[in-house]
Amino acid sequence: EGKKMKNNIFMTAELFKTLGDVSRLRIIKILASNENNTFCVSQIAEILGISQPAVSQHMSVLKRIDLLRSEQDGVKTFYSINGQTFREYYQLVERMFEMAFKKCDESFIRGEAECDECLEKGSE
Repeated sequence: EGKKMKNNIFMTAELFKTLGDVSRLRIIKILASNENNTFCVSQIAEILGISQPAVSQHMSVLKRIDLLRSEQDGVKTFYSINGQTFREYYQLVERMFEMAFKKCDESFIRGEAECDECLEKGSE
């Protein structure tokens, strides 16, 4: 459980880093609000008013954490939101916020204890 929690912390940090860009948040909004549609880079670039290379870079970052699905159609790649992963990240973040308010001892805060040890002590 402690190792899983540590992974969850790193996954949450990676998610926040990925989402820490206005253009990427706007791309997610476009794709998530049109969950059954696909968009190519040029369409998203036009909607956002930014260059296609910039959109491609943002798509690559979002795809790296599995938030996007992609399919090739000739020379174009069409993207859609990966709804399952999106919901898993939502649950992960929700859990991390819940855990943030549980009491931890100093050894965990210093990185000397695993989360499950900390949580067991906190629940006693």
